[in-house]
Amino acid sequence: MRAAARFLHIATTGFDAEPAYPFEPGPPHAKTMTVTRRVAGSPERASSAYDACQILAWIAKDRREAQERVDWMMQIPGLMQSMLGRG
Repeated sequence: MRAAARFLHIATTGFDAEPAYPFEPGPPHAKTMTVTRRVAGSPERASSAYDACQILAWIAKDRREAQERVDWMMQIPGLMQSMLGRG
């Protein structure tokens, strides 16, 4: 839920964010977010599969554990296939 909320926030603003209320009910797009930092190279509004892929990579690289970062990065191709309707 947190990663989805971050993805949507970056895709619509170009800024990373954290949930303001970690246990706030509701879907990811309805979460109250607190801006943390500008995402380097991210447009204000994502408009392509490339932008989406870059956001996924940004979120994956933020994982604390090295193995978790690798696991999340390895999921990006499958997520992109699903987004593009090819999976």
